[in-house]
Amino acid sequence: MEQAVGDPSITHVLMLLDAKYVQKANLRHGGVGIETQLISPAVYGDPRQTRYVPLLFNTGDGWAGLPHYLKSRLYFDFGTDAAWETNWPALVRHLHSVESARPPLGAVPLELFQDTAQVRHVSPKAERVIPTDLPAPYGLIYDRLHQVLKWHTLDSLRAASLLAPFGFSLGVLASPSQTVAHLDEAALTFITDYFQVSRDFLLGRSREPGLCAGHWYKHPQELCQRIADLHIGDQLGTVFFIALPQSPALGDQRKKRFFPALMEPDLDLFVLLTQRRQPGEHEFYTYEVWEAGRWNYEKCRLDLKAIALFCQRLNLKRNVVFFMGGSLPDDRFKAVTRGTRHVAEFVEEGFVGLSPRWHPDDYVSDAPHLAKEIGEMPRVVECYEWYGLEGIIEAVLARSN
Repeated sequence: MEQAVGDPSITHVLMLLDAKYVQKANLRHGGVGIETQLISPAVYGDPRQTRYVPLLFNTGDGWAGLPHYLKSRLYFDFGTDAAWETNWPALVRHLHSVESARPPLGAVPLELFQDTAQVRHVSPKAERVIPTDLPAPYGLIYDRLHQVLKWHTLDSLRAASLLAPFGFSLGVLASPSQTVAHLDEAALTFITDYFQVSRDFLLGRSREPGLCAGHWYKHPQELCQRIADLHIGDQLGTVFFIALPQSPALGDQRKKRFFPALMEPDLDLFVLLTQRRQPGEHEFYTYEVWEAGRWNYEKCRLDLKAIALFCQRLNLKRNVVFFMGGSLPDDRFKAVTRGTRHVAEFVEEGFVGLSPRWHPDDYVSDAPHLAKEIGEMPRVVECYEWYGLEGIIEAVLARSN
């Protein structure tokens, strides 16, 4: 596998997946875990890559889906006889870089026009005229894409440069019909991955733009591996631990734990990764929201502290990892964690409007004047070692030398 990853003569790597493979890949267990660590940097580093091709088997009841790092990528389902008949020719075409012929563009149904004044009374045999400024759904898709670009401070000129590999230009971005015509599978996958925005939101099927990038509870090594991959690629901006203002991570621990049912929310803290992007001379940030957890739940708190300890120790070895804590108001916190709002709406230049701020590293510090809950530190270290997080740091150092 190591030879395959670095061999430019190998154009495609077929990955045969079943539920056990997915579970091992997500937990980085055994040989599958090693394969995942070798492949994931190439997948994350180039959202357009088509070299690694997942083939899905046993997709009936109990199917675990794709590994987290392969979600939203092109895959082929061979779980049923019907799927074989459809997807085998598609796989062969993909391996030989032969695109399927596109069907002719159909006429826009008149009922989609919101303004009835635009509807022309034509005979059934007459040709329908598509106006330049299309209404929904084309107009809605157009508006949604420009909304996402605006959240990330990208004007049309910079967006055209970023999306140029997919045929976008200033002229294309100015036209709803041309914009939609260029949103093929590759472009959609790139945009949803790059900006961490819901595909259904972009296509006008949903009002909820947010995505959950992944899960850290009970397997924080997945988040730590993602931090390491971004770090080694010099893309990591900041690791934020975002809490509610009433979270026990920010206040009087004893008082809040004495009345947990009255004073603590179910979910009160999530992890946010910011990524530096610099296409050309313009720098901006994109954001990954990882699952929310509950600080007062012991197992959840230990996993979060193990992640903070990982960031601290990685920073000691390579002093470019920034991590800090902050809070969002209740309504914004819930909107982000539920996906009803995109976190980029509340962020400027890679920094959240955090108030009050707090310091996750105080919970993994040995300094008496800084340390909080120091009595729990041995269990945090035990958790850190049990998950093998030090091994991720060693792999980072080996790759950077």
